[in-house]
Amino acid sequence: MDQAADDFYAQGPVFDDFARLTEPVLYRPLPNDWLVGLSDVVSSTAAIAGGQYRSVNMAGAALIAALSNGLGQRDFPFAFGGDGASFAVPATDAEIARAALASTAAWVRDELGLKLRVALVPMAAIHEAGLDVRVARYAPSPHVTYAMFTGGGLAWAGSQTKAGAYAVEPAPPGTRPDLTGLACRWQEFTARHGVMLSLIAVPTAAAGDAAFDSLVGEVLQMVGRGERGREPDRRSLARLGLAGARARHRGTGEPGARRFARPAQTVAGSPRAGGPCRHEPRHLDRRLSVAAPSTRRHRQCGLPQI
Repeated sequence: MDQAADDFYAQGPVFDDFARLTEPVLYRPLPNDWLVGLSDVVSSTAAIAGGQYRSVNMAGAALIAALSNGLGQRDFPFAFGGDGASFAVPATDAEIARAALASTAAWVRDELGLKLRVALVPMAAIHEAGLDVRVARYAPSPHVTYAMFTGGGLAWAGSQTKAGAYAVEPAPPGTRPDLTGLACRWQEFTARHGVMLSLIAVPTAAAGDAAFDSLVGEVLQMVGRGERGREPDRRSLARLGLAGARARHRGTGEPGARRFARPAQTVAGSPRAGGPCRHEPRHLDRRLSVAAPSTRRHRQCGLPQI
């Protein structure tokens, strides 16, 4: 692994104030020889309407776990979008990324009964389209960072993926990615003031960066810091931990196997390398309350996206 490429993301700018999200100085353009990987669950809307929302989430998050394990837990920029994921890696990691994409697509097909469309797009192609991918690191706590992308290139790569360009074929039946550490945990939250609003803003082709940045800034000012970091009660954590264990062990078993850990070892736990989950409710409380769903050894579904 080229050290300069390995350090590109790890040594990038870090900001901890979400209000600075639109500041251009915080973002660095990905090098021309990097690649962007993407996954997308085909017909995810219909699958969710049919009650398969957990499987859809698992399919999206599985790619990040597979690549993380393939890279030996090195930091890399990624984003989880609920029904898919995207990431960026240097050219030296191209084969690892391709293998993660192919094996994850095969596992989603064989185990979850869904079709996962996957692709690996060269940054050179994004630049040729007149677009860019710039990345920054947002740290809501000292223990976790999220990759933030801008530049329009990721959206373009997503449209190319849906069109079938730069496709990576799924691996043969029975191929399994290394999903060690993957746990998808779900919990329904009720609105505190009667309404729960999700706001998605996407710039049009005619809108410039300045106009979009201004809009985002106005929204952030209206919302303020608000009530981010809502802390769940412990009874909810118990249900959350057990459901996550079921999903996690489905992902790490042999083909067709369904292995479950004992409930006492899975409730409100955090998986350790080489061992079962431990009962650490205070630790889990803290991680959930600061919306920190990923650590070196643990990937959870439901990563917040901007």
